[in-house]
Amino acid sequence: MRYAFELQTHKGSILPHRDTLRKTAKGAHPTNIELGISWRNASKKGFEKANRYTENGVLVGYTHFDKKNILGEGFYYMMYTEPQLTLNKKVNFSLRAAAGVIYLNKVYDFTTNPDNRFYSSPVSGLLRFGFHANYSMAPSWQVSGTVNFNHISNGGMRVPNLGMNYPTVSLGLKYLINDVALPVRAKVELYDKSLRYHVHLFTASRLVYDWDADSPRKQMIGLSLGLSRQFNHLSSWQVGSELSYDESLPITGKVFERFNDSPLIISLTGGHLLKIGRVEFSQLLGVYLYKQYRNDIPVFQRYTLLYAATKNIRAGFSLKAHAEVAELIDLRLGINFGVSSKR
Repeated sequence: MRYAFELQTHKGSILPHRDTLRKTAKGAHPTNIELGISWRNASKKGFEKANRYTENGVLVGYTHFDKKNILGEGFYYMMYTEPQLTLNKKVNFSLRAAAGVIYLNKVYDFTTNPDNRFYSSPVSGLLRFGFHANYSMAPSWQVSGTVNFNHISNGGMRVPNLGMNYPTVSLGLKYLINDVALPVRAKVELYDKSLRYHVHLFTASRLVYDWDADSPRKQMIGLSLGLSRQFNHLSSWQVGSELSYDESLPITGKVFERFNDSPLIISLTGGHLLKIGRVEFSQLLGVYLYKQYRNDIPVFQRYTLLYAATKNIRAGFSLKAHAEVAELIDLRLGINFGVSSKR
């Protein structure tokens, strides 16, 4: 096992995805400073989990959003996985996917901070995807250049929740505590081509009146059924269906004089499932078959991040969004059947 410490500095820009965000985003260039610790298994078993060497780690960091009186500052914690794309003694490339939470000290307030419509919850989710170029300048030292895409959202737990998208470029310095050589290994093209069956339960707490952060909450529960089949060592196609019962919908409907809003929602989903070691990340497009509550978009996106606690048990969370606006984050627990021991 190889361990390493790293220091990264980021600089970026905010991408306004609504007209109401353009004024606040203009001229804002977020700056991140972060520390991380990582570990990488150089054994044959570690390689075969994803058919490549994968680094995992944690990050803690600070963000200054460049408009302190409106956007404030953030303090975050993230966990990441980073598969190596190439293997070279001097230069190598990798992809990093990270997820965590961020504490924001200047959120939306109708009276004191009405211009910040990006986020309204002091504690929000933080996602990041990055492409890394790494250069070994000495036996125990590496420098890196990275292009990242960051997203902040509270998943609809409080409003407004338009979310913030901000790409960054970063420079980093990494110290390898115990530099372990990575032998070149042959890829093992053994993966299970049979169908896999997914049964997941999910739940979330929803605001009855999503425009009022102080309104009461009602529970949403749901069942997700799915089928998947791998087409290479890391990727699978996935199709499925969802049934949810949302106790907030009938109450919200009465406010708008829609007395027949049903708490039931039924939909079909389909998309891609990426598996790296024990981490599973799916990106699905959903189509509503039955719903009575009104919104302008008949489809939705579902992004799910799960951890394989055992061969069959999965646990994690999911983000549901309509176009660029997140609706809610739910917690998930599931069972996968027909999972081969080939990993």
